[in-house]
Amino acid sequence: ITERRTAFIDKLNIFAKKLHNYISNFTEDLEIKYQSNYQLQNMTYESILKLYKEYYQTDLQKATTQLGIQRDDIRFYINNIDASLYGSQGQQRTVALAVKLSLIDFIKEETNHYPIVLLDDVLSELDDQRQTQLLDCIKDKVQTFVTTTNITGIKKDLLKKAEIFYIKDAKVYESI
Repeated sequence: ITERRTAFIDKLNIFAKKLHNYISNFTEDLEIKYQSNYQLQNMTYESILKLYKEYYQTDLQKATTQLGIQRDDIRFYINNIDASLYGSQGQQRTVALAVKLSLIDFIKEETNHYPIVLLDDVLSELDDQRQTQLLDCIKDKVQTFVTTTNITGIKKDLLKKAEIFYIKDAKVYESI
């Protein structure tokens, strides 16, 4: 399982790194790292058993297992700095979007089909430049549904091909 997870993260990292770099206007370098608490796959059965026995009482007291792949984590770094600890809200949002949107190319490569994408109020936490970069990188690639409360920061040329609907008083209106 660890090997497959690592392979997945390595492949996803290639797609996400490119996308994040573009969305951030080439100012940030994203790195995704899979962190395993213990390299159990490199240990003998006896060594693993010994570790589990050492942690047994603690596991009972905490009502959780301290060892195993369920304790592994995925870390995100922007310019070699942990984004979860030091990234701004906009940077963290950009990382999350880059990872999710990189799955578009990942899915395309695996299935030979593009998915349909729903971006539900993701633009509100991004500045105008990042909004534009985000929408620009997917505009001609996949069918996308975007919900937002404000489109003023989006460049007009990106809106030309869009079908825009407004909701007011529980009624849907198409933009003219």
